[in-house]
Amino acid sequence: MLSSQAMPEWLERTVRQGKAIPLPDLLRLNVSRFHWSELSLSLPEPQTCEPLTGQLTLQRHPGGLLLSGALSGAVETPCRRCLKLFSQPVSLTIEEAFSLQSPSCLSNEPLVSGREVELSAADFVEPLDPEGVLDIQDVVRQLVEANLNTHAICEDCQYGDDESL
Repeated sequence: MLSSQAMPEWLERTVRQGKAIPLPDLLRLNVSRFHWSELSLSLPEPQTCEPLTGQLTLQRHPGGLLLSGALSGAVETPCRRCLKLFSQPVSLTIEEAFSLQSPSCLSNEPLVSGREVELSAADFVEPLDPEGVLDIQDVVRQLVEANLNTHAICEDCQYGDDESL
């Protein structure tokens, strides 16, 4: 397999424009690792105040893909007291595994109510349809939303420091 230096222009452009990558096209490439340095992504929701910047690497491995990297920037978020939108810094470390095969958690075995089930590594892998798409922008959006401080207060909040609000 080729290294990331042979990345096709369409793939570079697709990711930089925040579009979904068609998996059939990606899987046809004879490349095991793709790297985007100096990447800049804007999100429609939550709205980015400035593009998220950083680097991402997409690696192929038997049965799946691994997306890793780091992005930082700022998004608009409402103040928990006055609801005024303000800029909140965001810094993400990305380690997302995707399976191109069905994970064990999607088996047809019925769940028994009240019974504890031990999670395996496969339960933390996102399944992808090999005929579908990988939407890196959506992965980043989900991580941003999961890492936002939902109790953030704007610097010039009209309600001051009253913790009861």
